[in-house]
Amino acid sequence: MYIFRDGRYETTGAELISRLQNALCIARCASGEDREDHLLAALIAAGELECALLDARADDSLLDASSSIASLITDGLARAFLTGRKDSLPSIHQLADRLANSPRFSTGCCSMGSCHSQAGARCECWAFAASA
Repeated sequence: MYIFRDGRYETTGAELISRLQNALCIARCASGEDREDHLLAALIAAGELECALLDARADDSLLDASSSIASLITDGLARAFLTGRKDSLPSIHQLADRLANSPRFSTGCCSMGSCHSQAGARCECWAFAASA
């Protein structure tokens, strides 16, 4: 399936990672009918980040590792979306943390705060700002 959207905008890698982190947190905490919508939102955010890193990689070979991690995140979220299972989301969230903690990004406090999954486990979310 190909999806084309109108509009083009510039954003930073930090903003894309922040969007992914927030979407992952919401997806991890979602239950019932909302789960599929939130998994799809996280998958779209992951795909946008992966595409951006692959495009930027042409100009910066240091992004090779980051784009590989982003590919793993997108694949994992696609699998979770297709199966409806979210047991892999904690490990996917850890991969996103690895991206966020790369030398190109610095952590900050997320507007999402914390949420609770069905099992009652705490899901800490982070937003990221580009390093100067």
